Amino acid sequence: MKEWIENLKEKTMPYRSLMSAGRLSATILIWIALTLLLGEMIAVNFPVLPFWAGYAIAAGTAVLMTFVLFLLIRLIFGAKSLSRAAFLLLLSVLLILFMVPDHASHPVTCILFALLGALAVDAAGRAVVGMIRIKQFHVSGLVTFLAGGVIIAGFVLAFLHKGFGENRISAYTSLQTDPVKVPKGFSDSLAPGKLDVNSFSYGPGGSFDHDSETIDLSEMAERKGLMTLGMKQYFGRELDAAPVSGRVYYPVNGKNCPVMFIVHGNHSYGTDSYLGYEYLCRHLASNGYVAVSVDENILNDLKEENDARAVLMLENMKQVLKWAAEDKSCPVYGIIDSEKIAVAGHSRGGETAALTALLTNYDCYPENANIKLGYHIPIRAVIAIAPTCDQYKPAGRAAELEDISYLMIHGTDDQDVYIPMGEKQYNNVHFTGKEDCFKSVIYMLGANHGQFNTKWGDNDMGMPFGYIANRNAFLSADDQRTLLTAFVKTFLDAALKGETQYRTLFSAPAQYRDALPATVCCAMYQDSDYESLADFDTASDPGMRGGMKISVENADLWTEKLYDSQTSPQGGDYGLYAEWDDENEVTVKLEFDKKKNLKKNSFSFTAADLREKDVPRGLIEYKVVLKDADGKTATAQMPSDLFPALGIQRTKFNSLWFDYAFQHPFTTVIIPQNAYQAQDDFDASKVVSAEISFRNVTNGKMLLSDIGLFPAAEE
Repeated sequence: MKEWIENLKEKTMPYRSLMSAGRLSATILIWIALTLLLGEMIAVNFPVLPFWAGYAIAAGTAVLMTFVLFLLIRLIFGAKSLSRAAFLLLLSVLLILFMVPDHASHPVTCILFALLGALAVDAAGRAVVGMIRIKQFHVSGLVTFLAGGVIIAGFVLAFLHKGFGENRISAYTSLQTDPVKVPKGFSDSLAPGKLDVNSFSYGPGGSFDHDSETIDLSEMAERKGLMTLGMKQYFGRELDAAPVSGRVYYPVNGKNCPVMFIVHGNHSYGTDSYLGYEYLCRHLASNGYVAVSVDENILNDLKEENDARAVLMLENMKQVLKWAAEDKSCPVYGIIDSEKIAVAGHSRGGETAALTALLTNYDCYPENANIKLGYHIPIRAVIAIAPTCDQYKPAGRAAELEDISYLMIHGTDDQDVYIPMGEKQYNNVHFTGKEDCFKSVIYMLGANHGQFNTKWGDNDMGMPFGYIANRNAFLSADDQRTLLTAFVKTFLDAALKGETQYRTLFSAPAQYRDALPATVCCAMYQDSDYESLADFDTASDPGMRGGMKISVENADLWTEKLYDSQTSPQGGDYGLYAEWDDENEVTVKLEFDKKKNLKKNSFSFTAADLREKDVPRGLIEYKVVLKDADGKTATAQMPSDLFPALGIQRTKFNSLWFDYAFQHPFTTVIIPQNAYQAQDDFDASKVVSAEISFRNVTNGKMLLSDIGLFPAAEE
């Protein structure tokens, strides 16, 4: 064996000498690769820097990090090779680049690809310069250079490609086979309005159409860390003089216009994110709304600043509403109905919108009561687009909202806020029954995070991490924005104008699908007239809820469980969980302690499929059976679509291995009386039990929540 090894060494000596001679060129090529990767990251996080300066810093950082790693290796292991340190540094950077977007779902694949990429760069650099230095041509050197070049080119092409997995939207929409009759007039309600639209900018200083004030936010947010370097130069001010600024879109000659204030989320402070909602604001203005897009860029790239975002939002609202009421020189003077106000936000802005609706009722800042608030602006509706949640908790408590309409919209392919965090806020919106309010979560197949804003686009991760993201499965930007516009406009019509004819869009969006871009929208819904029979949010015996006896037949296991995708138990969705293997039919039985009148009420439940297998398999087959006091029954067979878990491919590694990450959206099923086939003499006014049966679902994992009653729709 020893002789064989010595013989191998002797035969490979020319090749090893060649590769050794090219060590410096390999190090330089690695530095170039690191500069390109780090340069893009610096450009995103430090927009104040010129293009050349960002890459110069990246090059210097690559060299400095290599020498630091070299010194550590030499100190610990005694090795003296600079190229070895450069190789390990590139390997580490590539590993981070692959792991972060993939959430370490494919660790072995990430390691192998990082190793392959680092080896290709190292080998290609060594081979070509090695031959030059030894002044001798080697076929093995040429093969090494070409092989390394091909691999590098493959990486570049793979990085630049949007993705390799199939777009699954058509596979899911094809499951919806039954035709629908879109409510009359709905399509017309989505058209651009007939009113002419103008806009004006406002902010402190002479560069705006209308001059505004500043506000001191230094007690609520601070600039710290490397990412804040250059912010003062870029903005020309500190947080103690944060600008109250934005753009107002309004209908010419408008009267009694409801108003919506919308705020962007965290993005590069060098991007005018507030201008990315112009398409939405102009559409609303053409239909008789005033829409204000608030600029909070001064708070971007900071941490723990969402309280400041909400206060700055309130200050903008106060300013615009004051102009509308008092300033005759302002274009919106006299046209805003100050009793019809909604706030909206995207990403951190979605959380900001909810916090704004909460803090408007506070006289003092929760973290320091010496700071006075006292805005008391009557906000009636909140719209949260792919929101965060609980990044700021007033005095350590979750934001609880009462008697306010709430809409959350979230995309399955969101690669930034990749779990539906806003569901917590949905659960923390409560109704007393004194006001006509409703809340809804719309889960949109194929929607990503950034395309709701025209300035953000389809790269949710930012560069260089966006190279690993799978972006070809998204809705088109136009379709995603059309859907958002439809939901927002219809929500505002219902919440602010009281136009309820299309409110079922938020409880049964499938009824409207032929009037909207093709995708799947799952909805969770409640309103102020909802009567809860069981929500599972408090600890209790699984077999008894509020006097209602619960049992499950044919399940291998059933219990109460927290929905796994929540980031913390507080505000999460608890439900009745059941799992089974090959049973043909599993039935949840609910026995009421008192007779329920379902002539005047519609039975409902909310369900999610928690299976994680390749999809689509088909809609969930289910039926609901009501039984009256005399034992007569009424049966509804799949009264509305209940989708299986939605499989998506977030990264190119998912595409490589044909596997999926799974989203498990809740769907609220509301069953009207005309959906039942009843036995003769069935008395819907004396219902004593209900059964929910799931059929032909193998290896089932279902979660039920929010079992209750809605007032029956008027015939």
